[in-house]
Amino acid sequence: MRNIDELQSWHGRDLIDRDGDEIGPIGDVYVDDRTGQPEWLTVRTGLFGLRESFVPAAEARAEGDTVRVPYEKSQVKDAPNVDTDGALSPDEESRLYRHYGLSESAGRDTASRETGRARLREHVVTENASRTGPVRGEERIELEGDFARDRR
Repeated sequence: MRNIDELQSWHGRDLIDRDGDEIGPIGDVYVDDRTGQPEWLTVRTGLFGLRESFVPAAEARAEGDTVRVPYEKSQVKDAPNVDTDGALSPDEESRLYRHYGLSESAGRDTASRETGRARLREHVVTENASRTGPVRGEERIELEGDFARDRR
């Protein structure tokens, strides 16, 4: 079992493919609503890093200041376009599993997952500043609970 705190510490690190080619910086960690285990990482891809792609967290391994996944860069960049809005629907997750050639049982039974339940963890990034005054960092707050939305 992977530790959620370990994967969250990867935020901002470069994700590399199986051959060592840089894919982009890691964004968020998506966890299984039922088990609380990390299931997906997002990585900024595309021109100027404007797109976020999902990649399975199960096989990701830290290597120094980078994180390696056993997939080709092109496969990650070509992952199905899924909104990074805090939750994956069962259909979105099924498309991602198929794209990476994994069975859904590799992660869990998505049919038992409630749609619309999100859990994001808080990230606070601080930096030393050489000028006097307040310094703002990036923050993400933890949200839990059900919300309804129309996916049509």
